[in-house]
Amino acid sequence: MNIGERLRSIRTKLSLTQSAAAAKFNMPVTSWKSYEKGPSEPGSGALRGLAEGGINTNWLLTGEGEMLRGQDPAPTPSPGELDTQRLQLAIETIEEVLEEAGRKITPAKKAEAIKLAYEIFEDEDKEKDVQSFEHAQKILSKIIKSIA
Repeated sequence: MNIGERLRSIRTKLSLTQSAAAAKFNMPVTSWKSYEKGPSEPGSGALRGLAEGGINTNWLLTGEGEMLRGQDPAPTPSPGELDTQRLQLAIETIEEVLEEAGRKITPAKKAEAIKLAYEIFEDEDKEKDVQSFEHAQKILSKIIKSIA
């Protein structure tokens, strides 16, 4: 696994979009996307932002050790409890898809799309698999484009 793949793993584990990850770790979204895609690698400023955000930079650079520095990034909600981090991811994903498509939808349709995104991310969280997470985002993108 290379640095870009490890960054994607971080983002997936924390249930973040690329934009949200960039904001959380204090870097431009274009930089985050470039690091994830490769071949660019984070410099000292980006590594500092990641470290301050609780990421084990040794793991990021070498793959050795734990991803996170001794902290749980998000408490697991009780059954039936709304996971605000997952809800934020669902909202951000819908907003990004709509912006990329240059489309607007009614608030009712947006609410339905967010609910669907939340449920898909909830199911994907159980798998904790980068590919299934990306697949879920592609499905949501197609759904939004079809209803917009």
